[in-house]
Amino acid sequence: MKQIISFLICSFTILVVNAQTISPLQSNEFCPGTEYTFTVTIPKTYSSMIGEGGCFVTQSPTFPVGSTFTFKGKFGDANQKQTFRIYYTDGSNDPFEFKKIKSLFYSTTGCSPIQPNQGTITAPRCQISNFNISFNNIQWGTAFETPTLCFGSITTYEYQLPNGWSIGSNVSTGSNWIAGNNNVTVTSDLSNGVDGSIRIRAVNSCGTGLQPGQPVSISILRPEPTLSITSTQNYICSGCQTFTINGMQSGATVQWSLSNTTDAYINGCSTCSTVSVCRNTTTNTIVTLSATVSHCTFTYPPVTHNISLGITAPTSIDFQLIDPTFGKIRAITSPVTGATSYNWYINGSLNSLYHSNGATFSISNDCDIEYDISVEAVNACGTSSQTHANAYVPCDNYYMVSPNPASGDVTVSADQTKSAKGTNTTFGEVRLYDMQGNLKKYQKVNKVKTAKINIAGLTNGTYFVEIINGSYKERKQLLIQK
Repeated sequence: MKQIISFLICSFTILVVNAQTISPLQSNEFCPGTEYTFTVTIPKTYSSMIGEGGCFVTQSPTFPVGSTFTFKGKFGDANQKQTFRIYYTDGSNDPFEFKKIKSLFYSTTGCSPIQPNQGTITAPRCQISNFNISFNNIQWGTAFETPTLCFGSITTYEYQLPNGWSIGSNVSTGSNWIAGNNNVTVTSDLSNGVDGSIRIRAVNSCGTGLQPGQPVSISILRPEPTLSITSTQNYICSGCQTFTINGMQSGATVQWSLSNTTDAYINGCSTCSTVSVCRNTTTNTIVTLSATVSHCTFTYPPVTHNISLGITAPTSIDFQLIDPTFGKIRAITSPVTGATSYNWYINGSLNSLYHSNGATFSISNDCDIEYDISVEAVNACGTSSQTHANAYVPCDNYYMVSPNPASGDVTVSADQTKSAKGTNTTFGEVRLYDMQGNLKKYQKVNKVKTAKINIAGLTNGTYFVEIINGSYKERKQLLIQK
């Protein structure tokens, strides 16, 4: 038993003698660029030493070197493992690894980034506003470790603001960084920062000239005011009508103008929030009222409002839908400024069902019947002149058009199971019209049962294909979708 105890004591003594130590401890946190004095105990005869990973020896031990000695060294500005390696006379070496270097050189994903309490700030234009920005202090992180080593706490930060914005008495130039902590009050100016941002980054408190952290951004919104012109009605029969600009902020100014000063004029104040527009002639026309709003350094695009002097006629009629099964035609006209209702006519007869800018007509299903569709606009000033367009009734299905919708060549073919008005199912002409009745394609054939139409050059939309067999005509609707 005494021999066993003696052996254990001897073994323990050997372990202690052969142990290497360094002080300050490797588990401590270290600042880059700061010179540290290290005390080392080594188990063998010293030969030399180097720094690896960014650190370097600033003062090597003085020879002769005993088993305990001191040296001086600095860590590089890189948050990665850095090593002081000691070599011995027998060719072996011992590394002293340090992982907690307080550097912001590498961005580390394993440690939480700066997470501000708001991702977007809305700062009203031409108004000085205060905004609190706060977040939890982040940690230092060591890169290239799995998982990322996070340690300590960073308490110093800096902010980059739009020009004229400030933190306390520190006013931004737009490019400088202002020192702060993780809880600051940012003050806007009147106008800068449109589509801009506030940037925040961590700062290395170990000294000057060290790499700052990667910045995070808070978006700044300085939206334009929503401006509009309103009135009780947007037509003038005679005399004057008042119009008001809405959405102006306190302190803003407005300048009114008219596109036509022959038929209408602004009566009185042209810089007030409400303006009076008067009719000057009996001409039925449209004038445009514009309001240009300015506020501090901003002048906004003019807000416009069309005014009908009397009542004007619709510009055109479009046929958006034809139902060949039930003979229905959908007619639409663009809304007329100042119109309160519309009158629709078919072949001169009033259709009393529809008084909006669109109407649906159920008409006969005879082939190649052309109808006159007209519309007039109405308001308190009277009734406009009529706008006319021709509409065609779809024919019986003696011919086929495919594919439909079409993106390439279209095939017209006769249905061999039917007889077109007592004639053979052949045809001699094919015509293609747009919805306004303009001829777009024409093809002369000689009593064929099938033909191709090249639709190259035609834009997407609805067309009519007219197939002609002697005195018989048949129209088919074709949708082109390329």
